[in-house]
Amino acid sequence: MNSNPNPAADFHQSRASVGSTQPASAVQPAISQSNPAPQQVNPSDYEPFAKKKLDLHVEPAEPEIRKDYLHDYFVLIAPKRHSRPFDHNKIEDELIETAASPKLWEQTQVMSIKNDKGQWRVMVVENKFPSLTLDQPKAYGKQEILIDTPQASIQLGELDLDQIKTVLKGYAQRITDLKKVHDIKYVLVFKNEGRAAGASLAHAHTQIFGLPIVPDKFVEEAKTVQNYVIEHNADPYDKIIEFEQKQKVRIIEDGQQLLTFCPYAPLWDMETWILPKRAVRSITELNDAELEAVAKQFQKILGKLCEYGVSYNFYLEEGVSEHHRFCIKIRGRDVVSPMGGFEVATGMRINTIPPEASANWFRN
Repeated sequence: MNSNPNPAADFHQSRASVGSTQPASAVQPAISQSNPAPQQVNPSDYEPFAKKKLDLHVEPAEPEIRKDYLHDYFVLIAPKRHSRPFDHNKIEDELIETAASPKLWEQTQVMSIKNDKGQWRVMVVENKFPSLTLDQPKAYGKQEILIDTPQASIQLGELDLDQIKTVLKGYAQRITDLKKVHDIKYVLVFKNEGRAAGASLAHAHTQIFGLPIVPDKFVEEAKTVQNYVIEHNADPYDKIIEFEQKQKVRIIEDGQQLLTFCPYAPLWDMETWILPKRAVRSITELNDAELEAVAKQFQKILGKLCEYGVSYNFYLEEGVSEHHRFCIKIRGRDVVSPMGGFEVATGMRINTIPPEASANWFRN
């Protein structure tokens, strides 16, 4: 184990030196008169609304260098930098859906999930500007967009529970279908919400990439997990759950199916994990009760981020080895400030928001 001022000693002692690793379903008919397009917003009718002020109460916390549960990266928790001054004005540049916004549902349709009236609730379309295509040998792959809802000017976290659950079922369906495509090795589902998170379109949607490789990040994480299992004859995710349940301060919700918490050494502002308690490798393995539980956590976490105008990314981390567990990771973007020279030079993150403060904010 690398020596570090880490109060998570009981967890890290148990992992010892582990962690040092070397480096299609049927297509539904296109939109029609019986399946109308979303109601659009006239720009002249739009009046920006004020987001609530974000108050995280970080000052009581002390600076601390922390190490991840399993992997060899460090994070500097520096709450005092949360209040440092900025010699520029913040420019509010909210994405707004208007009558002139791109109509995603008019793009080439891949599949849809419909209600009992034959109207689409979730639609998957081809990405109009793909980086990867199936006819491009040097950049082989598949890019799609899942439209979260027919409703205009609403975010995923603001949708009702049943609609969010339908979105999750759409994710699972596309992962299942794309894994059947020749030479697709990994399917990444992710969302960019807010301009600081890389979003360019206002209508609620999620991106799906079918990749011809498994990204190195996931390969290395899987190796570390497998090494832990071999050395300790225990599941490291169960150990993480036990550790967080013992400490309590970073847990947002401890449910029957899931643990939702802010990780001990967060690389990103307000980082949150939704971790199944059952050992599953993919969202496609979740049962109905587990999907319902994930939908509730999405509504709670994403809804609050939306309410306060916090940009975020989330992605579905699909397991790539026997013990590499499925997890949803939500990461706030530029909540206080963007990355600076220290991060660029060292690869080590300065996080001005302690995860204990983030968890308390989400709980309350």
